[in-house]
Amino acid sequence: MSSFPALVEGLIFLIFPQAALMFDFENFRFISLVIYNFLNIFNIWGIYLLIVGFAKVYDVSYKKASVLYLQFLIKMIPLFIIYLIAS
Repeated sequence: MSSFPALVEGLIFLIFPQAALMFDFENFRFISLVIYNFLNIFNIWGIYLLIVGFAKVYDVSYKKASVLYLQFLIKMIPLFIIYLIAS
C-alpha cells in the first residue's frame, strides 16, 4: 500500500512530463533535491502509509511506529550529505 503514492506520482509524470522539471532549479541543485525528495507530497503520503502499516502489522502505537521509521530516515541524512558533496 505504501508504494501507491509512488505509482500515482509516476503516472502524473508520465502524463505530464513537464511537471517533473517544475522543481529543477539550474543554479540551486541542493534546493531542487530537497524540495523534490523531502517535501514532495507523494513521499510524505508514502511515509504516512508506512507508519500506519507498521502500527497495524506489529500492533504498536502510531508514535512508536513513527519513531521506528523516522530513525531510519535520520540515519540516511549523512548519506544524503555525502552524495551532495560527491556530486
